[in-house]
Amino acid sequence: MSVLASLKPASNEAQTAPFFASVTDAATRAVVAAAAGDFGWSGDHVIAGGIDQAIEHLSIAPTPAIVIADISGSSDPLADFGHLAAVCDAGVQVLAIGTQNDVALYRDIVGLGVNDYLVKPVAADALAGALQAMTAPKKEDKSNAPATPVTAFVGVRGGAGASTAAISSAWLMAHKFEKKTVLFDLDLNFGTAALMLDLEPGRGLSEALANPDRIDELFLARAMVRQSDNLMVLSAEESLDQSSRLDVDAFAAMNDLLRVGFDEIVWDVPRALLQADTAILAGANRVVLVSDASLAGLRDTKQIITAVTAAAPDARVVVTLAQTGRFKGAEVEKADFEGTLGCAVDHVVPYDAKSLARAASEAVALPQAAPNGAAAKAYLQLIKDVAGFGDPKKSGLLGLLKRG
Repeated sequence: MSVLASLKPASNEAQTAPFFASVTDAATRAVVAAAAGDFGWSGDHVIAGGIDQAIEHLSIAPTPAIVIADISGSSDPLADFGHLAAVCDAGVQVLAIGTQNDVALYRDIVGLGVNDYLVKPVAADALAGALQAMTAPKKEDKSNAPATPVTAFVGVRGGAGASTAAISSAWLMAHKFEKKTVLFDLDLNFGTAALMLDLEPGRGLSEALANPDRIDELFLARAMVRQSDNLMVLSAEESLDQSSRLDVDAFAAMNDLLRVGFDEIVWDVPRALLQADTAILAGANRVVLVSDASLAGLRDTKQIITAVTAAAPDARVVVTLAQTGRFKGAEVEKADFEGTLGCAVDHVVPYDAKSLARAASEAVALPQAAPNGAAAKAYLQLIKDVAGFGDPKKSGLLGLLKRG
């Protein structure tokens, strides 16, 4: 832990100046005063003295945003910076000036938390550059913030309802839980995310994936389409004569950018893509396997669980049986499914023909078309479990009036 990181808590007293400087020689004071003027600061806050005078002054005065301390006459600069830290508020930025052109000293000083060290004679442009860096707006530090989670929906069997589950979950995240969400349809030829939401697929997704060096925020923005303020969709409808191969490195680069601007990322992963390269799931935090309750579904679920745990060993795997009850008499019972699989079935989504038909006819997400339907309720429970959400906010009277 650096010395300057352990400064006393900031006081509530207003700062008297944006900066303060204590400099031993007249020539350097003149350079510092001139630089202060360029930044709109008064040269009156530049005094004659070294770091001792800076400590004495700041022990009784409010801490400015920037302190320039001259260590030319200091016998123990590191100890003096410790004393300076004791009289300054947290958040202060410190620029050291001295006569020793010593790399080891520079490293020691910066290691304490000092922003920079300039050697005399101090050049005006070097000082201006140091002050510019110290006054520039600070980017939000997200190094300790949890990474945006990725939820991948994988269809174990064709027609099992993985796309419906992915679209419904993304819609619920965005609309019911008010999360900035992006729905990424990884089926570049036959994906249905845009189609099911009555959207035109964005242009440029395939081009971006084919040219990872060109992927940036602007390129990504052009490829996405907006379903609502909180829900964006990334999809394509490429013809079969165009390559739809998903480059793993390009895909990873795109997801790194998405993590910056969104709270939740949802992938709709076609089984064929998984067969081509299971490494595509390496970036997923949660993998929802959507299967029907058939014998073939049971067999394939077991295979895919093995592949997923190898590709994404830290991801949570969620087994979901969808469209249950559609083929009564031909389905494997949940208990038998679990017994053979060797793990629990986490969620069951009943076949809800009326809700599916309404969503298709209105070209909206199923929870929007039939929020009180059995399937919508099951998807709500699924996403609450998978994402760790509490109960969604109630819309209230105003929300009901807007809906009508």
